[in-house]
Amino acid sequence: MGRFCLAARRPALCHDLASDCNSASPPARARWGDLSLDKHRSTAGAPPAPPSDEERDAADAERPSRSARKRQAEALQKLGVGLTRMRPAKLRELQQHLHLPEPLFEALLEVHRLRSGPALARQRQYIGRLMRDVDPLPIEQALAEFCRSGDAKMPR
Repeated sequence: MGRFCLAARRPALCHDLASDCNSASPPARARWGDLSLDKHRSTAGAPPAPPSDEERDAADAERPSRSARKRQAEALQKLGVGLTRMRPAKLRELQQHLHLPEPLFEALLEVHRLRSGPALARQRQYIGRLMRDVDPLPIEQALAEFCRSGDAKMPR
């Protein structure tokens, strides 16, 4: 029992009782000390300590509530839908002044091509998602000016 199998990396019985335990070929089955398992283990040894109550309260105070985040996302989506009321020529003009990201600009142009209700709803959701990466203040100002000029398509 004093033998140690280098291929299986454990004492006691070898992977093949009839062969030499210190052979270079590893056993075909999974091993306890396999290197593929070792790379997934934590090297620190102990799990990290959970955050204290003060740290958790400070993190919660900084982050808005889920409802607030949903309200903000819905407001950004409505702002993006307001942009879809512009004609493509006006959108191009606005894109030059505001330097809208290219994916957002293409998504706004795509709305004019779509006719299906569910497709339009998905596109509005996508525009809302893209609006999260953009500063809404200049867009709100441009949209307010656009609506005052009378060029906006009026919803029926």
